Amino acid sequence: MDRDETLAVDGLQRTVEFPPLRVHHFLLWTVVAAVWFTMSRHEFDDGQLHASGDRAYVAAEHIGMKIVETLAITVCIIGLLGQRKGFRFPSQPGHWIALAIATFAVPTTFFGRMAEFFGNDWRRWSDDYILPLLFAVWTVVFFLLAMRKPDTPSWRTVYFLLGLLLACMVTMALLWAFYSYLPSIDPAFTAVSMLSGIVLTVLAVTALIAMATDRLFLIRRDWGHWASVLSLFGMGTGMACWAIALQLFARLGG
Repeated sequence: MDRDETLAVDGLQRTVEFPPLRVHHFLLWTVVAAVWFTMSRHEFDDGQLHASGDRAYVAAEHIGMKIVETLAITVCIIGLLGQRKGFRFPSQPGHWIALAIATFAVPTTFFGRMAEFFGNDWRRWSDDYILPLLFAVWTVVFFLLAMRKPDTPSWRTVYFLLGLLLACMVTMALLWAFYSYLPSIDPAFTAVSMLSGIVLTVLAVTALIAMATDRLFLIRRDWGHWASVLSLFGMGTGMACWAIALQLFARLGG
């Protein structure tokens, strides 16, 4: 292969691949984490208001989620900056997941931080308007990805289940908004909450199958994809295991 052909192949690959992992990406993640944990300090302070037995779990949940959010934000920054060099973003399932996490994390954390200075109206805006709107938008995005995005069947199923999970979140947000006016909708809220738990369980299993399928059939995925998927999957698995362990310890102690 001559030099021109090599450059052409390299140029084609650069349009579909994520920027290669470099040392300065770790430095960027460190900076993002420092800023993000500082911005989210109010969430850790609020966690101290829980019962003493729940504080450790709540603190670990916050730390785990913030690590996932910092990774997602870092992946989005690198991906968006990489577009100027010909890299495609978002182009893989993990990229879309990172973009969704960052889209949820940035405005809710910002509004929560503003509530520390200007009152709870900011947090109310986030909980009552911003989050439900984001749930609705990403429900549509993931359903469209499931129908139109060319990918493996297992990852398209993951897209669909993410859309279904977010649709449950939209429904719960709407039910909660009308709860004070119609207390009789409590059974509906409980049913949707249970459905979201079932969807989340199936989603975790499907994501595991999708990751295993990629490895089995040697489907190339970049580090941005794996960082987003594995961090979220690992955090969810860790929290589930911790919750189960706490329940067992509580029963043994009782």
